Amino acid sequence: APSRHQMRPNFWPTTPDILEGVLRNGPMSAFALRAVLAATLVPSYGIYSGYELGENAPQSSDNTEYLHSEKYQLVRRDFGAEPNLSALLRTLNEFRRAHRSLQRLDGLRFHDDTPVLARDCVASIKRWAVRDGFGQALMAVTDEVSAPDDRTIVFRLKSPFPSLPAALHKSWPLAIGCPRTAGCWSRSICKPKRRR
Repeated sequence: APSRHQMRPNFWPTTPDILEGVLRNGPMSAFALRAVLAATLVPSYGIYSGYELGENAPQSSDNTEYLHSEKYQLVRRDFGAEPNLSALLRTLNEFRRAHRSLQRLDGLRFHDDTPVLARDCVASIKRWAVRDGFGQALMAVTDEVSAPDDRTIVFRLKSPFPSLPAALHKSWPLAIGCPRTAGCWSRSICKPKRRR
């Protein structure tokens, strides 16, 4: 669309003052999944300080604000503390710099400029699941993974699998970097190119 040059979305996995939903006292995998989605769905994304540490303590049980919000105070953080998303965010940023398709708003594309469709991601997820223990556990409770159209992926589960976000986080480079026609997966495909 012509307006895409003026109206560019900027995704944030959360806001600095509203702590709701899965992040409220939620697992680090929820933070990771939201960061991956924000970083890979649009060319511009950001996070607020403390997100990489999984900060999710509410101010009170009936309040939606963060306990340690920087809205009214400066907060000192130990960014070396575990668990944290620093390595994931670094990898995301390297991957975004190395892959032109993640810098574009007009559709994700493979290196040969063909569009990445939902069926490509399904094929990549299935290849990953055969080779990875976490993927095998996911597929054991999955009745079907399908792509009903070019932009939708559906997991039909036999039983609940609370670790689905973590499994998809683990497989995400495969779902983006491998065309469905690839016979095998090599991690070297997704290694970022070094700048000179």
